[in-house]
Amino acid sequence: MVSLLFLKQQGRDIATAAAVFSFLATIATSHALPSSAADLKPEAVDALVKKAREYSNRKQWSKAQVVYRHMLGERQKQWGRDDIRLVGPLNDVVRVTCVDGKCFDTMPYLSKLLSIRLKKFGPWNADVATTYALIAEAN
Repeated sequence: MVSLLFLKQQGRDIATAAAVFSFLATIATSHALPSSAADLKPEAVDALVKKAREYSNRKQWSKAQVVYRHMLGERQKQWGRDDIRLVGPLNDVVRVTCVDGKCFDTMPYLSKLLSIRLKKFGPWNADVATTYALIAEAN
């Protein structure tokens, strides 16, 4: 988990760091992969998750991005492009891309995340507000 101190050391201001930390805490508690996927067997999904986490733990952000994007693509094929279950995979892509210093590259993913959350939760939800804050930071 990314700490406020880490974000502060990366040059982020405290308000932004708090928003990112809140966002990451939300996804850590809500993200769970299903037991099966349309194009991948459960063992393959588990292997991808493990590999992506290994890359993240080693701070090999570019490699983690490739794996998380692949997982997102598989989930979109399985669930559709606007399914609420895509929040976890979208968050994974946003997290590793932004930590790699490429926050602007997360805009398409953040936009999709915002769209899904607005449809599911409405404009007054805390996750929607956090997504708006992340979009502002990425710009």
